[in-house]
This record gives sequence, C-alpha cells and structure tokens, in this order.
Amino acid sequence: MEKKRLYRRPPCPDYDVEGTESWLEDMAREGWLLAQDGIFFGVATFEKDRPQTFRYRLAAAKEPTSFLSDSMGYPDREEREVSAQLGWEYVGTRGDFYIYRSADPAARELDTDPAVQALAFETVRKRQVSRLLTSVSWMVLYPLVALYGMVITPLVKMGVSYLLFWGLVLCSLWGNVAEYLHLRRLNKQLTAGQNLSHRADWKGRQKYRRVVSVLKLALWVFTLTLLFQAWDRSENGAIPMADYTGTPPFATMADFAGEGAVYQKDTMPQYSKVQEWSNIFAPVNVDWAQHDGFIRPDGSWFEGGYYVDYHQLSSEWMAKLLMKEYIRKDRRDYGRMDHYAIVDLPRLDVDEATAYYSLWPTVVLRKGNVVVHAFLYQIVPEGTELSLAEWAAILADSIE
Repeated sequence: MEKKRLYRRPPCPDYDVEGTESWLEDMAREGWLLAQDGIFFGVATFEKDRPQTFRYRLAAAKEPTSFLSDSMGYPDREEREVSAQLGWEYVGTRGDFYIYRSADPAARELDTDPAVQALAFETVRKRQVSRLLTSVSWMVLYPLVALYGMVITPLVKMGVSYLLFWGLVLCSLWGNVAEYLHLRRLNKQLTAGQNLSHRADWKGRQKYRRVVSVLKLALWVFTLTLLFQAWDRSENGAIPMADYTGTPPFATMADFAGEGAVYQKDTMPQYSKVQEWSNIFAPVNVDWAQHDGFIRPDGSWFEGGYYVDYHQLSSEWMAKLLMKEYIRKDRRDYGRMDHYAIVDLPRLDVDEATAYYSLWPTVVLRKGNVVVHAFLYQIVPEGTELSLAEWAAILADSIE
C-alpha cells in the first residue's frame, strides 16, 4: 500500500533559512508536500502528492512564535491575506520563521527589498540574543552561583561526569552561538543588498547534522549514566561503621580517647557510616561519620561525634584549591553564627592548617596532595575535653 504520509527530521537547523527552503522544494519535486502546520517538535510531516515544482520561502516573524505568545505562533490575518493575494500560501512555522509556498512560477517574491528583509531578520536576531543570554544565565551562571564558585569539590564528588555535564552545557550553548552567527551573516548579506540563496546545498549539511546528533546523543547517554552512578553512590554508597573492615588513613576517635582506652559502644549506629570512592581527580576519598564511646585508662568516659572528609588529590594545586573551598563553604554556612571564630593553631606537621569554631570545632589540613576536613564534638566529664589544638595535632600526625 502506498504511503500517504512521510515523517522526516529536517536536515538543517530552524535558523538555516536557505537550507530549509531548498530541502522543502526538493521534497515537493519528489511528490511530498509539507502538511499544514507540519513541523512539530522537530519532525516534519509530508503528504503524498504528484511531483511538482513549488517555491518555499521562510519569512522572519516580527513577533515571537511561541504557543504562549499573543499570536499563538501564527502570522496575523493581514499578513496571510496579503501573502495569499501575491500567490503564497501559509503552511506553518519553524523556529522564528513562517513558512510560505507557491506553485505559481510567476508569483512575485514575498520580500523584494533585501533592506526590508534585513530589518525583519534583525528582529529575529535580537530575540535570539535574548534567548542566548537567558540560556547562559540558567545553564552557566546559575549553577556556578549555586555552587558558590566551587570547582574542585564537584570534581572530587562526581569525577568525569561533572566535566561531561559542562560539555553538554557548552554543546547546548554552541547551538545558540551558531544560530547567532548564522543570522548575523544573513543579516549582513541582506543589508548589503544581496538576496538570499534559495537553492542551498542542504544534503551536505544533513550529513554534518546527523554526525553531530549521534555524538550529542551518545554524550547525553554516557553523561546521564555517570551522573546516575555518582548520585547512587552518594545516596547508597555508605556502609554502616560496624561493617567497615578497612583502615582509615587518618586518626579516629580511638586515637583521641588515648592509648589503652577501651571501646564501649557505637552511641548512634544509625548515623555511623563510612563511604569510600575513587576517580581520576581524587584517587582516594573517605567520608567518615563516627559516634563511639570509650572508657579511658583513668576510668573517665569519652564520647562524641567525629566527621571527616578525606581526599587524596591527583595534584597538589588541586589540593590547595579544595582546602580553600572547604574553608569558604564553612564560612558561608556558619560565618554569621555568634560563636564562629578562627582558632590559632600551634605548628603542625602539615603544609597548611586552618581551624575555627563553626557549628562544631573544625580543622582543615593539607599535607602535599592530601586534604582533611574534620570536626569533633565531645561528651566528656568537665575538665577532660581535648582542645581543638590537641586533637588537631593528633590528626595532623596521622596523615601520611
């Protein structure tokens, strides 16, 4: 049975006026006419007819063509009536352009003056610039503001998937930039008094677009897979402290309790968890949350909560930046608290050390390419509490 309808993805983007016109005219020569309102969600619908010669023209829309606009994406009645009197039928809308066609070879062109056509293209270009700025705001500036300018922290947490995410962002923005450059070229051509070419080589552009589309799809699938894995790890990757059989590369609460202290119990087992992961930017990472109680050699009780973010970075300069990001984040989150204060530390066996009281006593240490961010709260008899400087020194000495 002969097909009555045909569905095709346009071989060129919606802003490629010349390529789209040429493609639609070639389809008509093969007996396929674009259906009324036949381009929807990036797919064109054609209806079977006899092979014939049609001219297709894309006219720049003076108003936005969104369904939410006042015109609902259609040219106004007067414009359609004038076009019909000239022998041109309105067929549909694609992007910022109205599609007209004519079977009459004697029908005069819709726009005979390139200067007037250039004004209409300039209106489209200004709308496109506005969309580009909006895209940059939401896709670039907003994520950077939400992350407070942190660069290394997301790399450590998400690995390559974070870079691929920004690769997708840049690919999406490149589409907007390419549209801007293409429209600017057409506008300059029209301003110079040159007419547009209605017989552009759309087939060569089709091959390029297919390759780009396949690559973008593969990038999307790969990136989303890695992002899901990173999310799943962050949500479900931690194991109960009781099940952990490894040896952490830093001091634990047993070291703070003192040599000879006897372990008693995990005081908050639902919150005592360990998570380890690795990526090319940070080969060794440990998230440590410990809530334990000990009997010290002198018989006193030592209990508390101890949280550690341990990272071995692939380079020292990344470690320096990560340390600054941890300090900046804590200052942002807790800096307005009345008890927030910087604490002077004695000389420690590390390259850099910063301590402060935020929500809890906190220390950030860097030794070579290793960064440790830790805080400790203690529940101990009065007068037996370790000072921040004391437990920071124990932690610093434990870092390899």
